[in-house]
Amino acid sequence: MPHGRIPKIWMIDYATLHEARPQGRCVGSYVGCPIREAVVDRDGQRYVYAGVAPRCHDGSLDIDALEPGEFLVPPGLVYRLEAIPAPWWHRLFC
Repeated sequence: MPHGRIPKIWMIDYATLHEARPQGRCVGSYVGCPIREAVVDRDGQRYVYAGVAPRCHDGSLDIDALEPGEFLVPPGLVYRLEAIPAPWWHRLFC
């Protein structure tokens, strides 16, 4: 039986919030796109802005750097599920 790794494009698709609607005020911009303080997915779940997704050496998004409850929103923003608290170190360094 063949086995192997899941293609990275599938993992990025799985980690991406699709149909996310912006909510709240604009807190900045990234590559010409506004950064909203929160987004809501198609199920009504709210996510708050957590930062810009890090990139791998080849320029692709580093999805391994995402914490539990964090998801991508194009063009490479990270949003955290509002119900999951930030890790202790995030409050100190971010």
